[in-house]
Amino acid sequence: MDPPYQDTSFTRDHRYLNGLSYDGFVDALKIMNSKNTSYIISYYGKTGKKPHGKSLPKPLSLKHLHVKARDSSQAPLLGGNDETIESLYLSATLVDRLNNQEQFAPEIQQEIRKKLMFA
Repeated sequence: MDPPYQDTSFTRDHRYLNGLSYDGFVDALKIMNSKNTSYIISYYGKTGKKPHGKSLPKPLSLKHLHVKARDSSQAPLLGGNDETIESLYLSATLVDRLNNQEQFAPEIQQEIRKKLMFA
């Protein structure tokens, strides 16, 4: 999933779904978890030390990964060069599936675990 980032869905920018609330989104994730749904979410991030939105709650039991995003094309124009980090969240069901996939060759299983920081 790639939902609108926080504070973007209550603006006049029509590229985003209007009115996606944080609490409503968290409630939907709880339902998905109760149904053992596998999912990945790209949700928020930070530029330098400045966070963009708040993280998803720990009780959802999501695997939280930080991914370096490509450099902002706007930052140099504004005199900055801060690194942009995006957050990816993996559902516990998906993490379990990836860790238990016997269909993958052992070297692929090892690479999956390394990428998920389980190795």
